[in-house]
Amino acid sequence: MNKIKLVLKFLISLPKTILFNFKVFPFKVAFKLPVAIAYNVKIKQSYRNCILIQNSKISPFMIKIGFFGSEAICEHKSIFFMNKKGKGKVVFNGKAKFSSGVVLFNNTGTTTFGKNFSANKNCFISCDNEIIFGNDCLLGWNINIRDSDGHKIYPSKNAKKNIKIGNHVWICANVNILKNNTIGDNCVVGYNSCLSGISSGDNKLICGYPAKVIKENIEWEI
Repeated sequence: MNKIKLVLKFLISLPKTILFNFKVFPFKVAFKLPVAIAYNVKIKQSYRNCILIQNSKISPFMIKIGFFGSEAICEHKSIFFMNKKGKGKVVFNGKAKFSSGVVLFNNTGTTTFGKNFSANKNCFISCDNEIIFGNDCLLGWNINIRDSDGHKIYPSKNAKKNIKIGNHVWICANVNILKNNTIGDNCVVGYNSCLSGISSGDNKLICGYPAKVIKENIEWEI
């Protein structure tokens, strides 16, 4: 998206951005407009204090939802969904950027995003228990992350299990991360992988369907 189109989108989105901030934050936070939310993002069942900003100085538009993303990828409808009962929480520890087409379905769990989080188009994050992203995480497009089965399966004693993603982790496009996964710091998850029950440690390349560690002691940079 070129700069002119991006500025126009921000301006068109300003009324929705203002309303959203004053709905979910207390006044002393809301007037700083920490969240910029695009006009075409669908919001369902948001409520006061469903979003918390911690461990960071609050600045205007530090969290962007429904903007940017790779031009060649067609986006889906962006949806920000919170549980009506007030159980779900989204916690930000710094700046974050969600491209158009991203769906955040936060039901009864807590999703935590570290500093400098970035998600490309069409990422789907569903949290029923707990999902934690460390600092400097980079997500490609068409990624699915969910910490539960989605539907009840009998017999099942562990329908919900946490997902923890470390600092400086690159998750490539078309990856599925299911419940009960721990990804260490400085890891890369390869294109089109599916993770289930992984505990990787740091500096690993994780690939495959199902995924496994295929290389150790790696480094990566943008």
